[in-house]
Amino acid sequence: MNNHVAKWSPLIPSTTLSETRLAPPSAWLQYLSSPDSRQHTWDPIYGPDPEILTARKALIRQSLERYRDEYGDLPVLVARAPARINLRGMHVDTHGGYLNLMSHQREVVVVAGRNTTTNDCRFASLQHPDMLQFDPTTWDAHLSRLDWPTFLESPEVAQSIQRTPGAWGHYLAGAYYRLRQIALQRQLPPVPMQGVVGGDIPQGAALSSSAALCVASIIAMAALQQIPLDADENILLARDAEWYSGARTGLSDQSAVLLAQPGSFLHGAPNPAAFRAADLQAMPFPEDLAVLVIDSQTRRSLSGSHRLAYIRNRFAYALALEALRQAGAAAGYEARVLQDWNRLAVLTPETFGGVDACYALLRAIPESAPFGELPQRFPALDIPSLAKRYFGTTLPADDAPILLRGPLLYGLAESARARAFPGLLQRGDYETAGRYMTLGHTGDRVYSADGKPF
Repeated sequence: MNNHVAKWSPLIPSTTLSETRLAPPSAWLQYLSSPDSRQHTWDPIYGPDPEILTARKALIRQSLERYRDEYGDLPVLVARAPARINLRGMHVDTHGGYLNLMSHQREVVVVAGRNTTTNDCRFASLQHPDMLQFDPTTWDAHLSRLDWPTFLESPEVAQSIQRTPGAWGHYLAGAYYRLRQIALQRQLPPVPMQGVVGGDIPQGAALSSSAALCVASIIAMAALQQIPLDADENILLARDAEWYSGARTGLSDQSAVLLAQPGSFLHGAPNPAAFRAADLQAMPFPEDLAVLVIDSQTRRSLSGSHRLAYIRNRFAYALALEALRQAGAAAGYEARVLQDWNRLAVLTPETFGGVDACYALLRAIPESAPFGELPQRFPALDIPSLAKRYFGTTLPADDAPILLRGPLLYGLAESARARAFPGLLQRGDYETAGRYMTLGHTGDRVYSADGKPF
């Protein structure tokens, strides 16, 4: 697949949809077939390739027809969000590492309108036979007094989600309840909704189908509730919606889904403690280069069966910078210097005084530590709260090893690779850029190509 698949705006028709954008499916279907609509709407989003445009319109058409069959020819809006491609910068977004992201032509489409028949929310899916149905006010008492992470940690909410781990509906429910929290703060009434979700992003294939679903859901649901959102808010809320499912993701996937620009990729190192979409800049993607997306026939679910391993790695990264600061203090670095060791983007070998000094610090950090010893090993961190935020109610055993040195080394190296990546493309050094991609993926492997522990 050529790089033109990443060129088109991720939203239709706009990021904020007013009442004038609501139209019945029959009107949308007519608009899909209108010759004038291609120039005004479809080409700016999908480009001139007729094969791509045909596939995209087919998905939107199927979603609209399913809505009409399910609920009737009632006013709806349409939101879409594309898949994400991570060129370089894996697992470092939660700690301010460098990122290189682009989007893909496959997408999630959400057709949504107000439910004027009942007081609940209900969503159908083109990919799943079960209908999602929930009460918009179920968690009002919790949402009105708790911040979002504490809300997710409450036993009632955690138990409710764990009854159906990995369920597709958690992402939509998470999007609705996160916006419901904002609505409660503004004293807005609940808005019952109904909708259809369609998509052709392979699930569990590292193309961020869940992030796309959350972004599209936030766009549609915020519009129906007349809650205006800027890009920063949309990205943060989509991340929070995904957390509801149990996946403790960062912000890179949502950023790529929402911010991808024509003929370019996103590069930068946003500060996770003070996220700004403006910290990610569009960089030109070489016209003579193509990105191939190949189905490896492997799957993972960050809210299902692979959740614990994924969260264990994320938790390890949360400890990595503190382990580095401790090693720096023992090595005699001044306290004012150690305070600045707060993001991967600012940590290079020069930060430590050279490559040898960097490796000396890494050697001073143990390979792993038992989970039960972490509070004593890292007194500056609130380990119980941190562990609860990542693991929820299912904590590792006290003797479970938590990796320390490996995640830190990988994070430092991966951020450095991602920082250098755009320059390699600009210089036409595609071979080295490809080697950096291979190094990044190999460095995060659990098993080698022949199936042995790596």
